[in-house]
Amino acid sequence: MRKLGQGHQIQFWASKEVDDAIRALRSSSAQMRTSTNHEDSSNSISSADVLQWAIENSRQAIQDGFIHWAFAGVYQAQKLSANEIYKSSKKSDADCKLLSENCSLKETTELRKMYGEIRELQTLPTIVKYQLSRVERELKKGIKSKGKSTTSFPTLENVATIVDSFG
Repeated sequence: MRKLGQGHQIQFWASKEVDDAIRALRSSSAQMRTSTNHEDSSNSISSADVLQWAIENSRQAIQDGFIHWAFAGVYQAQKLSANEIYKSSKKSDADCKLLSENCSLKETTELRKMYGEIRELQTLPTIVKYQLSRVERELKKGIKSKGKSTTSFPTLENVATIVDSFG
């Protein structure tokens, strides 16, 4: 790549969908530029256009993935917390059942539980903290309903330590 522009060339091949997306991004960014900039008025796509699209596409994919990754982390914290509770239990059949209930994901999830009760724009850390609090309440409720003590329940502060230990 260091000889690019000194007799070497690079070609980009893209599907119609990607080509259209690059052209749309190019035209939207061209509208934001001032007339003092030297703008290529040709219909060809430059390497800079491709790189700009790749960066924007990656940014959007990361942004879209944050909520899914956050919920995966919440579910992992739930499983690790349930495992810690089980480790400190007598390991009876009831304890095993409680562990399995808290480590398995339900086939269906209520939208209210997934997205929370909050009806206003929130930052991702706020949403995750709310979800971790919900998991903590549900684990405590499950333990109490089985007649168990919650004295050994890992707090939200301990979850980070537990997760780091597996890391």
